[in-house]
Amino acid sequence: MAKILIVDDQDAFRSMLCDILKAHGHETLEAPNGRTGISLFEGAAIDVVLTDIDVPDINGFEMIRRLKQTSTRAHFIAMSGGPSIESVKKVAHLLGASHTFKKPLDMPDLLATIHQVTNSN
Repeated sequence: MAKILIVDDQDAFRSMLCDILKAHGHETLEAPNGRTGISLFEGAAIDVVLTDIDVPDINGFEMIRRLKQTSTRAHFIAMSGGPSIESVKKVAHLLGASHTFKKPLDMPDLLATIHQVTNSN
């Protein structure tokens, strides 16, 4: 299965995502902010980065931009709880995210998307 980096500053939400993804056979790494996310990414062969846009230190947009420049292998999925999901989606896709989800997440849709992107290589 996939190695997934989850970047979100909400501890309970991040933990819940990890539990669900692990239950579906994925390996997960967690980061509470963009700086930690970048550090973890650089030290592991990550298949999917699942990041909130509004995270401390380095926001999700900037993190996607930086990591996309260093990896052609990883897939990027953005999340946002903000009201303007369409504008978030446009920017995230321009920077390299393949998909964008509005919080609260539709878990079956997220799992299907992860399956799709990790099996497209």
